[in-house]
Amino acid sequence: MSTTDVSVAPATLENALPDLALPADWTLADLQRHLGDIPPERIRLFPSPGLATEQDALDWNESKRGLCELVDRVLVDKAMGLYESVLAGLIVQALNNYLADHPLGIVTAPDGPFRLSGSLVRLPDVAFVRWERLPGRKLPSLRVFAGAPDLAIEILSPSNRPAEMHRKLVDYFEAGVRLVWYILNDT
Repeated sequence: MSTTDVSVAPATLENALPDLALPADWTLADLQRHLGDIPPERIRLFPSPGLATEQDALDWNESKRGLCELVDRVLVDKAMGLYESVLAGLIVQALNNYLADHPLGIVTAPDGPFRLSGSLVRLPDVAFVRWERLPGRKLPSLRVFAGAPDLAIEILSPSNRPAEMHRKLVDYFEAGVRLVWYILNDT
């Protein structure tokens, strides 16, 4: 083959698209089922589902337009209202009060991201990480914690679906979370 010969792959849908985390023949219903029956109003369409990155999630969250998790390269709005936010704040305060006398680690609030895998960044409503897991036992200046928290707390919102919460539970435990609390919203 000379230096002027060029090999071109046949034009197919698979060759035209970047490496997708999702099958090219899926419908929105397939995507919703895959994500845990999440309501469509919580699925961001930009970047296109299957093409989102960790940086896209961070940019969205820093824009103050809401909070998104990255789930299989899809941006998914975090289901959290005023009640859930207040309750998360109270839990953070209670845990920090305990940790003031028992310095075991750090607590994060709902905007603290954890990279559970390359295409999965979760934002537990509250999380705890032991000092032993932090380099030099110091608060990291990272934008995303690379790994799972020791404790993940999720406050269930009206728009959370059972399949979604089951998937989160599986994601958390597969990533190494030691304990997950689900707080029911009785309002």
